[in-house]
Amino acid sequence: MTPDPTAFTQIASDEFSFLLGQGYNRSRCEPGLVRFESDCLAIEILLDARSSEMELYVQFVRDPGASYSLGEFLALGGRECSYRAFMATSSTMTLGIKRLANQLRDLPAALLPDNELPGLLQGQRRDLASKLSLETRLQHAISAAEIAWKAKDFGAIVELLSPLREHLSESETAKLMYCKSRLS
Repeated sequence: MTPDPTAFTQIASDEFSFLLGQGYNRSRCEPGLVRFESDCLAIEILLDARSSEMELYVQFVRDPGASYSLGEFLALGGRECSYRAFMATSSTMTLGIKRLANQLRDLPAALLPDNELPGLLQGQRRDLASKLSLETRLQHAISAAEIAWKAKDFGAIVELLSPLREHLSESETAKLMYCKSRLS
């Protein structure tokens, strides 16, 4: 059963009302969307009607083009980022909204309006993108090296794996060294 956007809005509005006592006002309240704003931040709680997922995004008022998920704040706060968007069915919607509210409520207050925070979040995104890029390049290089290994193309293996040497496993490094010795 798909969640009701109007019920979502009412429940989210109630569960996040604690923000009203923290200098926020409710600036938007429509089916599937509740938005709270302060002088520094805007917090949006959304229901995607197509996928039935709920999400919470934070925007800095001075940088409205960038939105950050609650998961990014949790990770920045040193918490294990176990947060993911919740699948919202009618029966789990209330529980999911309460969980989102509790996770936001549990963030250290000092973490939210900090002037350095946008830079830290952007740096975190860059680091994650770099890590994922490296993992992808490594997977492709190792896969291509396996094909070259079967063809005994030692030069191709050296070319593929040498730039990534510091990230190779012990066995992959040994294979690279063997291929280099075969080329000498």
